[in-house]
Amino acid sequence: MILYKYLPCNEFTFKALAVRGFWCHYPKKMNDPSECLDSIQKELSSSDILTLRGLIKQSPDSVLEPMSKLNDEDLNKIFSESRTALVNKFAFCSFSTSCDDVLMWSHYANSHKGIVIGVEFDSKELQEHLQEVKYLNRLLDFDITKFFNFMNGDDSCREIFLQDLSVKSKHWVRESEYRIWRKSSGYHLYNESQVKELYFGANCDHITKKVVLELLNYLPGNFPVKEMSIDRNTLDLTW
Repeated sequence: MILYKYLPCNEFTFKALAVRGFWCHYPKKMNDPSECLDSIQKELSSSDILTLRGLIKQSPDSVLEPMSKLNDEDLNKIFSESRTALVNKFAFCSFSTSCDDVLMWSHYANSHKGIVIGVEFDSKELQEHLQEVKYLNRLLDFDITKFFNFMNGDDSCREIFLQDLSVKSKHWVRESEYRIWRKSSGYHLYNESQVKELYFGANCDHITKKVVLELLNYLPGNFPVKEMSIDRNTLDLTW
């Protein structure tokens, strides 16, 4: 599966190309104030609280055991704060299934002066830390049992947790986003062979193109490099 990373051409992009990695940032550093809303702003229902108390009782060694003595209101508050703290320890970088979205080139690739890299991911990565974003007009139901188990160290529930984070408002649906998640901010490194496509923006200058190609000097000589342009009839991007 090939996914596309929109990048402005600046020192941070050049550094990323040099180390062959994509920078993963924390949700609170992103440009959407409702980023990861599904996890950050959710309160427990009465039935969730009952379930949580039962889970804590069944797990005397749980890190959440001290919460069992709290009243419902305080339990809800402390659990939500603990969940938010856990969410903010994870970081992600975004990719798209599309390489030719005019608005994304404008927003994320420096007004078409940047680049887009097409990177191939395998099924193992899709299962482990690469999540497809769901675009919804309401929050998902919360699986208190699986989240409780994840907070207690059951890594088999990690994917459920990451799916829960990979939710956005339908206002963003055109971005057709996938996310790579890490347990902290930093570079997600890729192999040279994963780079399958390279696109220069319609406004990308000659010097920038030379710098990018120097940094991607591991690409084979016959590697297809494409330059975007505006179709004057449809106003769509083409190459």
